[in-house]
Amino acid sequence: TAQRPPPAAPAISAAAAGDGTAPPEYFPQTAKGIGHGMVRAPKSEFVDLYDFGNPYDASDGKGRNSDVLIVYARENAMPDDAAIRGNGTYEDGSGVPRIGAADATKNCDMMNVVLMDNPSGHPQCLALVNNYLSYHVQRWMRVGERGAVDSNLPLRAVSRGYN
Repeated sequence: TAQRPPPAAPAISAAAAGDGTAPPEYFPQTAKGIGHGMVRAPKSEFVDLYDFGNPYDASDGKGRNSDVLIVYARENAMPDDAAIRGNGTYEDGSGVPRIGAADATKNCDMMNVVLMDNPSGHPQCLALVNNYLSYHVQRWMRVGERGAVDSNLPLRAVSRGYN
């Protein structure tokens, strides 16, 4: 397959470049295997563009469930727009940019999607680990052999069906 040329150097917002120094990157060198940058896209556009075969959980009406976070593993997967690419790479105070789902995924030759929810409201984390190619999803919870979540217990691997 043909390789895309490397994108132009990313632009950063005027606020970030005010003193002539680049702001810190969202993904420093130690995390470049996980991500180069990120954007948000409207969830409704994303699920309309890609049919996952799963039911679509609409926005909760409070705006907390209306975006998809897209993390780019390589710079050449990021959107073409230099300003978006820059603001999705550097922590410049403007937040993670929000663009259309088609533009957000235009340069992705491969895309992995994790569907998740937190109906119980417990503190939940998503850990992305650069490792051998496996697409394995592990679920870890602070629980005993049976019963409810107990924040005093250590995290342990559980089946994905554990609620």
